[in-house]
Amino acid sequence: AFGEPSRPRGGVAVILRFRVFGLEDKLLMQIDLPGPIIRIGSLSTAHLRLREEGIARMHALIEVKSSDVGPEVSVIDLTSAGTFLVNRLFPEGAR
Repeated sequence: AFGEPSRPRGGVAVILRFRVFGLEDKLLMQIDLPGPIIRIGSLSTAHLRLREEGIARMHALIEVKSSDVGPEVSVIDLTSAGTFLVNRLFPEGAR
C-alpha cells in the first residue's frame, strides 16, 4: 500500500528521526519512521503528514540506499515550485 514502507533494490532498512519546527524554531513534532523510503506531504497516506499552508500533497521523498561508503540519503523535492528547504537554504541543484 502507498502508506507502508517499501524496500527498493539497494534500499537500507533504517529508522529515520524527523523533527518538525514551526515559527521561532519551536519544536512541533518529533517522529521516528522506518525507511528506506519516507514520503512527506499533506496526503493522509504520507508517512510524515504535514498540514501547513504551502505543503504539497506529495512534497518530498527521502530515500536511503546502500553504497560502498555506507548509507546514502537522497532528498527529492516533488513540488513543481522547488520549494523545500534544507537547513533553511534551497539545496543547489534541487529537483
